[in-house]
Amino acid sequence: MHLLGPSLLLLEYLAFSDSNKWNFKHPDTLYAWEGACIWIPCSYKIPGSKDLMENLTVYHNYTYDENNKDYTGPIFYQKTKTGESHVQERIKFLGNRNSDCTLSIHPVQAQDSGQLGLRMTSEDDKWMEKIVLNVSKTAPPPRIQLPPEIQESEEVSVTCLLNFSCPGYEIKLNWFLDGSPQQTSVTSTSLTTMAVYTQSKLTFKPLWENHGKNLTCQLWNDTAGGLLSQETVQLDVKHTPKLTIEVSPEEAIVTTGASVTMTCKILSSNPEVTNIRWLKDRTPVREPRREQKTLTLTLSQVTKEMSGNYYCEAHNDIGSGKKQVTLQVHYAPEPSEVQISPSPAKEGGTVVLTCVSPANPPPTNYTWFHNTIKMTSKTSKVFHIPKVLLSHAGNYSCLAENSVGPGLAGKKAELDVQCE
Repeated sequence: MHLLGPSLLLLEYLAFSDSNKWNFKHPDTLYAWEGACIWIPCSYKIPGSKDLMENLTVYHNYTYDENNKDYTGPIFYQKTKTGESHVQERIKFLGNRNSDCTLSIHPVQAQDSGQLGLRMTSEDDKWMEKIVLNVSKTAPPPRIQLPPEIQESEEVSVTCLLNFSCPGYEIKLNWFLDGSPQQTSVTSTSLTTMAVYTQSKLTFKPLWENHGKNLTCQLWNDTAGGLLSQETVQLDVKHTPKLTIEVSPEEAIVTTGASVTMTCKILSSNPEVTNIRWLKDRTPVREPRREQKTLTLTLSQVTKEMSGNYYCEAHNDIGSGKKQVTLQVHYAPEPSEVQISPSPAKEGGTVVLTCVSPANPPPTNYTWFHNTIKMTSKTSKVFHIPKVLLSHAGNYSCLAENSVGPGLAGKKAELDVQCE
């Protein structure tokens, strides 16, 4: 028998060892659930560009046998130069002998979890490549990814991500905001050696009312029972203070001498309110109060000068919120004044008399007097004398009345009629 020398033995060993590194690209871990499928994007390059893969064995949860200096374990699939053997029909090799090592498992089972070992040999080399499978009994929930901060009325995009994509097993990612379906999402998939996933991006402008509401992403498969899993997060929407004002009496209408109470309440604020204050026509009524959720303004012995717009204003780190209430103070007509035009007037001309008497609400009835005698036919604010006679000359006064009560007659005005 002819024996090989030590140097030739070493060369033979090196030629068929794992010392030359094969270059593989594939996701480290692939995720699925029982009844779905797994698509394993995979590419490889054999050292020495002319070499081709001759044999492929796909092991499951393999071990290395030190005695035999080889790998052992359950075999899912085998391929040789002469043909292929589907140890399990659900396992398919979709690649080729020089660069593509893509595999599919359909359907996948929970017991498939663990390590796949792709044992490849070429004419001069061999390699074992590990791929991890994570297969659960039920579908895992997708993950919702939120931006660092969400502000009211500012467009925001949120992502629902599932580390799964497999041709032949269609899934949907559906969004719900506070239980209402959202239709403004865009779904995309990746099925590459770098990453396998399905994601849906929802773009919307959140309202302050959405703060604290639930945002849900649901995983659906119409042929596998509909809803498979879901993930829910609570929205943290930053917004300026939102206020409401309660007034007693409710209509914010009072008469002079009465009192009115206006209570400002914080409906919502994120972050919390730093201060709150009352203003009248943009002038502070009192010093602001810090970190209060209600602030009450009471006006006693109201006068007509207190009518106007009152504002409750609150601040937080985002900005300010403001709410307005208009206070109406009703009062009886003030002492009246008669305006005559023209005066003096020419006999035969036209004269207009106007009763001026400030009041809130405006007067609804007027009483006119000529030389202290009541003119029963005149009850409006203005009356005309179309053809002035000498008998029209004299003193005129008026008295106005509104829903609060009658006013007082003021100074008399004299109508001087001149002869032609």
